[in-house]
Amino acid sequence: MRPLLLLDIDGCLNPLVREAPGFTAYQLGGMPVLLNPEHGRWLCDLADLYELTWASSWERDSDLVAAKLGLPLGLPYVAFTRSDGWAAGEDWLDKLPAVSRYVGDRPLAWVDDVFGPEAQAWAESRGVPTLLVETDCRVGLTGEHVERLRAFTSVRG
Repeated sequence: MRPLLLLDIDGCLNPLVREAPGFTAYQLGGMPVLLNPEHGRWLCDLADLYELTWASSWERDSDLVAAKLGLPLGLPYVAFTRSDGWAAGEDWLDKLPAVSRYVGDRPLAWVDDVFGPEAQAWAESRGVPTLLVETDCRVGLTGEHVERLRAFTSVRG
């Protein structure tokens, strides 16, 4: 079974800036979004090594991003609930409770732009291979991050 690759959107695939070289501006779900087609190619390649899964507050609407990046529609996603810290209008969501429930004891890599100390401690204590890849929210996913993700699957064998 391939490890999971949990993907955030905002700050990872959609940098939190007004414009960025190599990115195209879209309106998706009524929101301005910047997307880089290179991310789609990278993620399609990584899909041979991982089971791609959205871990984004976009949840079901992640398909809007997938369509623009050339990713398969209907990828699974982690569902977040109010009990996980979600409240309408909040900018930040504590994803760890829902992610922990979703992944169980499967190996995984998780790409996000915000990991708190609780996520770091959780990753270190899991007992199965776990990689947290933190992006700069102004830059998003880079080639270096993708290389770390590839290396992780070869190390865990």
